[in-house]
Amino acid sequence: MTAILYKGRHYKNWMKSIYSDFVIDIWYKRKDLIRKNIVFFDVEFILSNNKKLLPKLVSWYETNPPRSEPHIGIAWHHKKDSINHCRDILEKADLIVAYNPWGLDYKALTYWNIDIVKCLLKTFDIYNQVFKVISLKGTGSLSEVSKLNGGLEKIIRKNTSNFEFQKQCQRDVKILRGLFEKLLGGKFKSSKYGLIDIEELYWEKIQNNTLRKRKTSNWTLLKILANQNNN
Repeated sequence: MTAILYKGRHYKNWMKSIYSDFVIDIWYKRKDLIRKNIVFFDVEFILSNNKKLLPKLVSWYETNPPRSEPHIGIAWHHKKDSINHCRDILEKADLIVAYNPWGLDYKALTYWNIDIVKCLLKTFDIYNQVFKVISLKGTGSLSEVSKLNGGLEKIIRKNTSNFEFQKQCQRDVKILRGLFEKLLGGKFKSSKYGLIDIEELYWEKIQNNTLRKRKTSNWTLLKILANQNNN
């Protein structure tokens, strides 16, 4: 029995959509990605005096940085050198992985003069491209999706020291990496459809002639998000 039969009509609709193409596309590239410099990042915020949401802290992890080993990086809002380094890391990455950065994260990072368009076009957004449409209401957060897939739970620290705040941000990046590894591994869980086998999904789309011949583009996702914001 195929996944279409036991997961129902809504799964079949998702399987035909570009969102399942995003999942297949990143899984299909898994061997090539080993050699790429992938940057996972997370932003924590601070509210300015004029009520603008600004980056307080950015934490990231690079998989294959030039001339060094994989490592964690930190940029604080009050340290200009670390901000410049963060800008350099994001703009030079081969692939950026984040969780719902299209709204708050990238908007806030414009205040650090980061080229957001350049970053957007090479970002894999695990929320908007994968879990947003395959999660039941209230179960699509980074923490909920991570727990469902056997990963860490997000810890919220309020009114705490900078050290504890930094640990929170770094933990979020670790959670992000775990989810991405699940996708590359080919099997992951969603609250709406249960276990999804990407290789099985790939062959189902070929059999049903719904696998897009052209490469999926983040321009396509940007248009989808723009349409959603206008509605």
